[in-house]
Amino acid sequence: MEITINLPERVYAGLSTAAKQSRRRVDEVIVERLEQEVEKEIETLAKQIAVCADKEVLALAKLQMSDKRAQRMSELLQ
Repeated sequence: MEITINLPERVYAGLSTAAKQSRRRVDEVIVERLEQEVEKEIETLAKQIAVCADKEVLALAKLQMSDKRAQRMSELLQ
C-alpha cells in the first residue's frame, strides 16, 4: 500500500542519515521504525492486560473500535 506523509525536516533528515548509514532507502527505514514502534506498543499493552483482573480483561475484550478506525489501522499495518 502506498501513502503520503509530511514529515518535519529534522525527522526526515534523521531518517535519511540512518538510511545512508545502513545503505537502504528512506522508506525502508521508515517501515522498519514503524514496525518496531507497533511491536513495542503491543508488548506494552500485553503487559498492562496481564496485570488486570479478569473482569477488566473481559471488559477490554468487549471494546471495539469503529469500522472506519479498524479499516484505517489495517491499512497502516499493511
